[in-house]
Amino acid sequence: MMYKVVSIIFLLLFSIGASAQIQSIPKVEVTREVNKNLKPNGDFDLFQNLSHPLAITGGIIVLGGAATYIIGSETNNSNYQPVTTTQYVGISLFAAGAVLFTVFSAEWNESVVKRKKSKKKYDASDWETQ
Repeated sequence: MMYKVVSIIFLLLFSIGASAQIQSIPKVEVTREVNKNLKPNGDFDLFQNLSHPLAITGGIIVLGGAATYIIGSETNNSNYQPVTTTQYVGISLFAAGAVLFTVFSAEWNESVVKRKKSKKKYDASDWETQ
């Protein structure tokens, strides 16, 4: 009983001291210059096309897979380790929906770098050993 009273008094004094210390910290306002002329590059375009029909379908399949897994787990006496077929179907639906959503909601606006073709013509005699 004495231990509880001493610990409560200690915590009360500690919180009062901490709040007094926090209130005495001077506030320094730092102004940062922001460059407003920045344009997003390909790094910001990952999930920009959320209105694609297959991205919407993928999101619905993800929710359906999660619901199927939870239903399968609850029918198995709240065991969330995958044991039943329903749980494995839920995991599969979730994974397939996640792939669909990720692939079709991404903006692939960067073109692939094409390999430069060499203009030099090689002759077979250049490669023969002498």
